[in-house]
Amino acid sequence: MNFFIYKIYYFNGEPAFFKVCTERDYDDYSAVLTSYSLEWEKLDYLKVEGVNDIPCPSTLNKMIEYAKILSKPFPFVWVDFYDIKDKVYFGELTFTPAGNFMSYYKESTLEMMGEKLKLPEKYKFI
Repeated sequence: MNFFIYKIYYFNGEPAFFKVCTERDYDDYSAVLTSYSLEWEKLDYLKVEGVNDIPCPSTLNKMIEYAKILSKPFPFVWVDFYDIKDKVYFGELTFTPAGNFMSYYKESTLEMMGEKLKLPEKYKFI
């Protein structure tokens, strides 16, 4: 069964874009990746973008809304969702994708993400 995994990237509680995984193979960890804006316009963020257009999920706004709540306390997180029969299902929160070596993104995309990320001041312990 082929399904879509909708990964919403959040920086400091604000949504930035989607990465959608299709044709996922759990045996060899491969997938077709495609990036989309929050308005569901295809982006050119990945070194190899999926060639097929992915239909906009009917639950797009719910995904963004739910992910905004879940992402609020974190400087960076991506939130995974599934849209199955027009219902939203939560997948997971990812804090260090690919061990922070996201070699599938273009250098300009990595720079953009780095500019969006604002880390908190270092905590002082008493």
